[in-house]
Amino acid sequence: MSSEELLGLVDAGDFDGLLRVVTLEELAAAWHRFRREPQAETTSDHPDEWACQLWYMAKWYDDSNPVHAAIAVIIEQADSDEELGNIGAGILENCVSGQESSLRWIEEQARASVKFRRALREVWVYNALDPDAFARVERAAGVPLANPHGGRPDSGG
Repeated sequence: MSSEELLGLVDAGDFDGLLRVVTLEELAAAWHRFRREPQAETTSDHPDEWACQLWYMAKWYDDSNPVHAAIAVIIEQADSDEELGNIGAGILENCVSGQESSLRWIEEQARASVKFRRALREVWVYNALDPDAFARVERAAGVPLANPHGGRPDSGG
């Protein structure tokens, strides 16, 4: 399938159709190819643009889509700490919520994958989670998470 057709599926929100023609591994590889080219984001004709645009679609983050599985594959395909940091500060950060299912997924992935923990260290969620949820994510990361105000979330510090 052409890159234009793949981008058309993404733009239409036809994620089932997209995942019938590409695997999560192919999605992750395309995402990395796009992100590894410095000029890719300034052009609109990169053949892997569809894989990046997918992550800008709010509907993609619905629970019915394999977002968590896709992120896990993208993390596993990362080649450097810099890439893991970009994943954490980008697409992973968008998936961190205070919902119990999200927190359990984060904890499970962090226990199983050093790369996931490395990516998780770059999320900025200090103002997006209640103190208990923030503490769980921070424990999963294994290091204090970024908090430009110091102290804990909602602690006034």
